[in-house]
Amino acid sequence: MEIVGVVGNRWAAVSADGKQVRTGEGPLAQRKDFLVVVGLEGGEVLRRDLTIPLSSKTQVRRVLPFQLEPLIPFPHEEAATFAQYFPNKQSTDVAVWIATQSAVERCIATANPDMVSCLAVALARWARVAHPDVPQLVAFTETLGIALDGEKIVSALSSPDRDKLHAFFKHKYPDFETIPAVSPFALPIGLALEAARKDGVIFWSKKTREERLLYKGCIASAAALLLCTLTAHLTLHLQEKTICRQFPQETVADFRKTVLHAAKCAPPVCLAPSVQETLSWLSSLKTPVQISHVNYELTGPPYKATLTLDFHAESEATKARFAEELIKHPSLIEPNHELTWTSTYRLSFPLRSL
Repeated sequence: MEIVGVVGNRWAAVSADGKQVRTGEGPLAQRKDFLVVVGLEGGEVLRRDLTIPLSSKTQVRRVLPFQLEPLIPFPHEEAATFAQYFPNKQSTDVAVWIATQSAVERCIATANPDMVSCLAVALARWARVAHPDVPQLVAFTETLGIALDGEKIVSALSSPDRDKLHAFFKHKYPDFETIPAVSPFALPIGLALEAARKDGVIFWSKKTREERLLYKGCIASAAALLLCTLTAHLTLHLQEKTICRQFPQETVADFRKTVLHAAKCAPPVCLAPSVQETLSWLSSLKTPVQISHVNYELTGPPYKATLTLDFHAESEATKARFAEELIKHPSLIEPNHELTWTSTYRLSFPLRSL
């Protein structure tokens, strides 16, 4: 399975392990053996940085929506967000990427992708892979610039004026190394690499959407089944009442006592393995021993079966291997029960219920 990043007419296909990359230009034929990921433009994505005085990621996730709400310039329910967490000793730095649901939907309608990411993150992912020995760097495309400190994007800016982009980052990050030449396939490669990560910045995923729809379908089916069950029980209860009214109360009471007594006296079901099943299991054991006698004893109810074996083995090692083979899965011996040695070559043990 390959992941293909697409930007304009350029594409880059990356293997699932991220070790093989191939690039190309022009239309990309739809195939079932790869996933397509596209990215939102820099102007369609906001970034908000927060420091939350909590070190637990679970706790940070709980409070993040309340911390984030006043920082979003549109209704919270219209936001598509993705958070990156950078834990410290007593706090957590959080970088939140924010887009509108309408921007994501336009991207989906235009490109029909499997995933939607972000071009700024894609540029950072490419830069980190292409220049692993440069801890602090600045990279540019024609309209996008990012500053990267280790794995953390400390700044991302989009502008049609390339000179202003260079001037801004040179002034703000004078100690960062500028990547002189960025590959024309940097963004498609970065998109594919980001989508291949388990924690990659993904605003929308077709798989996640299908899983949510399946979950909603299961919930709806369960609710419908519960409603049908309750309706059936209510119908039967009403029918029972209607029938009971046609007979004297003493007759109905006697009938109920008779039914309850019959249910209590019903013979219990035997779940112990049969003799045939037990002998078949013994014949499947691979250890070369000679079984001279088998005693199958069934007691109950409740029914329990006990098996006693007399056998001959060439050595103590063979005897030990036979005992190990008996309890090896799949075994008919009662779980968590130790074998009982009644003599040197006689074993006794209870059989489990099937």
